[in-house]
Order: sequence, then structure tokens, then C-alpha cells
Amino acid sequence: MDIRFWDAVERHKTWSLGIALVLTICWVLLWTKGVNTAASYSFPQMLYLVLWVCTTWFYLMAILGYARRYLNFSNRFLAYASQASLPFYILHVTVLVTVGFFAIQWNIPAWAKYLSIISISFASIVLIYELIIRRVSVIRVLFGMRSKEIIARPAVAKSPESLSYIKTNKI
Repeated sequence: MDIRFWDAVERHKTWSLGIALVLTICWVLLWTKGVNTAASYSFPQMLYLVLWVCTTWFYLMAILGYARRYLNFSNRFLAYASQASLPFYILHVTVLVTVGFFAIQWNIPAWAKYLSIISISFASIVLIYELIIRRVSVIRVLFGMRSKEIIARPAVAKSPESLSYIKTNKI
């Protein structure tokens, strides 16, 4: 979490993307030449693996650099989505499997089943979150959220005496 690392990642984002693209071309060329990607430990296979790892690393650095530059903001939707992410994660498998169990039996094309499962599951999870989880304090806690009472309670102001105690005792 050193700020110098993140500054360097953001500063070198364009170079990282350029290097990743060049390495991708090299990697694809080796792949099209028929390099054995199984564990043969030959020089071409090792070169292929090293290029693959380095390409992944440079893409990751480019994505992090551009994300830090262009996605470093907040708004009401992000605050809402951040709070809803854990309940959404907990519910998604159960709801997807339940909806999928019924939808798979429908006599419609596969792409329509897929879209139906995705849209019905998403709408169901949002409704469960909005109508039940978000409104009931006990259930909020069970889904890893703060209870409504803690959110509504005003913050306690720190007295100067308590701050000097923390400074002197290095807490």
C-alpha cells in the first residue's frame, strides 16, 4: 500500500500497455508456431510460459494504472453498490440455481433461457436486498452489514485529552 508504488504504476501505465501489446504479439507468434504448452520443459515452451507471465503482469499494471487515473471517484451509485456487494455475492448462487432449475425446463431457445436466468436472477436479488436485507437490522448484520442503529448514531467527537493520550502512549 506504499503510495510510491501506486504513483509509479500510474506514471508508467502507457509503457506497461505498450510492452504488454508487444509481448502479446510475441506470445501469439509462439503459439501459432505450435509450441507445446504441455510440461515438456523445452526452451520454446519455457519462453512461451515466461512471455505469458510477463504479458499478464504488464497488462495488470496497465489496468491498475489506468484505473487509478480514470476510475478514482465516488458517487451515490458506487456507495450503494459497495454496500450491496456482500449480500449480492452471498445470494447470487442460490438465486441463480433456483431460477435456472425452473428455466432450464422451458421450451425456448438456449440464448433466451440464458437471458431469462440472468435477468430474473438479477431482479430477484435486487428485490431481496432492497425489500428485506436492507430494511431489517437483524438480517443486515447476518449479511455482513452494519445495523441501522449504528449507521444512524452520530459520531462521537474526540476530546483533545484523548488525542494527547493516544500520542503519548503510541496507540
